[in-house]
Amino acid sequence: MNLKLDLATLTAGCEAEKLHLSGAIQNYGALLILDLNGLRISHISSNFAAFTGIAAECLLDSSPEETLPWLAEVVASWLKTGKTEVHRLLPRIFSNAAGCLDGWLIGSAEQVIVELLPSRQAPPLPEHRLQLPLFDTPRDNEQLAAYSQALIAGIQEASGLARVVLYRFHEDFSGEVIAERAAPGLGSYLGLRFPASDIPAIARRLYLINPWRGIPDIHAPISPIIGEGTPDLTHSLLRSVSPVHLKYLENMGVEASFSLPIKIGGQLWGLVTCHHPSPRVLDPQSCQLCASLAKSYAMGLGIFLAQQRMQLIDSLSRRIESILQNLKSQDNPLESLISQADRLLELMDADGLAIASGDEYVACGQAPEADAVSRLDQWFQQQSEVVIMVDDPAVQHPALTAILTPLAGLAAIKVDNVRQSSLASQKLRLYWFRVEEPRQVTWAGNPDKPRAENTQVPTLAPRHSFERWVEVKSNTCRPWNNQDRLHCAHLRNALLRAIR
Repeated sequence: MNLKLDLATLTAGCEAEKLHLSGAIQNYGALLILDLNGLRISHISSNFAAFTGIAAECLLDSSPEETLPWLAEVVASWLKTGKTEVHRLLPRIFSNAAGCLDGWLIGSAEQVIVELLPSRQAPPLPEHRLQLPLFDTPRDNEQLAAYSQALIAGIQEASGLARVVLYRFHEDFSGEVIAERAAPGLGSYLGLRFPASDIPAIARRLYLINPWRGIPDIHAPISPIIGEGTPDLTHSLLRSVSPVHLKYLENMGVEASFSLPIKIGGQLWGLVTCHHPSPRVLDPQSCQLCASLAKSYAMGLGIFLAQQRMQLIDSLSRRIESILQNLKSQDNPLESLISQADRLLELMDADGLAIASGDEYVACGQAPEADAVSRLDQWFQQQSEVVIMVDDPAVQHPALTAILTPLAGLAAIKVDNVRQSSLASQKLRLYWFRVEEPRQVTWAGNPDKPRAENTQVPTLAPRHSFERWVEVKSNTCRPWNNQDRLHCAHLRNALLRAIR
């Protein structure tokens, strides 16, 4: 029997792992869960006595007012806020002969999670000094690079972790290290790409929800949670770690990690990821400061990206208006548009152009032969999308590979509502082409080999090596980017207005 599975199948299995239902926590802290419907302790970690001296079994299904009055008090205070605060720090909330514990109150509509960790006395952190460089919004790419360096420098100082990288997601959710600070001797990941399977969608969703993810010791045992059923640990900071991810960190030579999301417009733009070669627990104040720095950076980055987009749209509107200024006075839109071929090619940084209306089409520059353009036009009219961009035909749309050869890139738009009565039921189509340009991507290890197989069960497993691995992709063109997508969308909207 052939046990080899394709990577997509293996990745799908990894995506199906219910990380929030792990049923255990990392044992550097203890946890209990209060069911808000009955105000009873519904779940508790098996290591609770090790931190508090109170046996977990004595607390399970009890009322906090009877067994843990301090818990009843802080929950009552939180309820008065209207449940608006998800993560609330509880400094030195519990003490006994062994010492003091800090706590996190993590609230949701149905339950309250309380996590307890040993208090750690640490010198005050220079919050204002670390925040100061992030108060000024960058105005150009050079300032943005310095802004990113200020972020990771601040987080490295606040955390004391050996390596801090800023990791930006691409459209396919692969990621690239765009800034880095590392202790001497650790090597560098700067500029390296990591495949999307390294941070699957389920993990990305959790990063959108939580302020950080800390793993102080990849070799530490876990503590199961006791209680009826498996509790939802979506918001838990102590939640146990997937064995695949633990192995991944081990293969990197990492024993502790700490990661923070960079969110722009409610979407996960990137991560700050920190690594340390030995176990290291961060105190809550350091975690909060790192999260605050990440939020400040995201705010400045969001303003920078919005300003760039506004400037681009303003310039783009003027360019498109100039291209289409004679369209309304022309009886044939093909003639009007092809007269602006050079500017349409420049708009999309393309090597060839074809424009079709009804059964007619015109082409210029490096475009496919007439028969190939006809087949391409038939194919595009059958697609539901009104904008299509292809820079790797064999992967994105294999049916186009033979049509585009020897070209390797396509951007296309459809425009309805052509105003001439003879064309009223037809669509205007514009095609841009790019020549083949082999693409070199430098990965952290071979991205196509995250597979482990034994004689019985093939599974997804981390790469053993993260050394630079260069992939050269042929039959591809210069990638179409977000700016190209914006150009297509705005040109299409302008054409809709101009020819209705």
